[in-house]
Amino acid sequence: AAILVRIERRLIETVEDLDKRQTYRDDARATVADYCTPGRAAAMLQEPFDKVTTWAKRMGIPASRLLLGEFGMIRGDDPAKATLPEHRAQLMRDIRAEAEQRGIAWAVWSHGGSFGITLDDASRTLDPLFTEALGLK
Repeated sequence: AAILVRIERRLIETVEDLDKRQTYRDDARATVADYCTPGRAAAMLQEPFDKVTTWAKRMGIPASRLLLGEFGMIRGDDPAKATLPEHRAQLMRDIRAEAEQRGIAWAVWSHGGSFGITLDDASRTLDPLFTEALGLK
């Protein structure tokens, strides 16, 4: 419900055409309903890992030779429209766990910027939410 409220606010702010706004609203509701179906979020997360590990096995490449080189969720520059840090951290935790469960190495691309894991770019202080989510000390 909270996600749909945020989407509705953005639609009102950014989409003037009422027909388009309704179409986008309907699409958003369907996507959120699909995502919130029990087990669906986990399945959506597992699908790309299943594909790559199946391919690697077919090619004779052990999972230990695979690298997930970038993952996360854009934090956004506008606080009113930004993704909540706890949601970003949970996604990173889930992706890391999926990779590690399959023996795939991972790396975070950047400490700052759009995918940053810091409290702010200037201080470069790691956000405790992300150090925990990534299993870092």
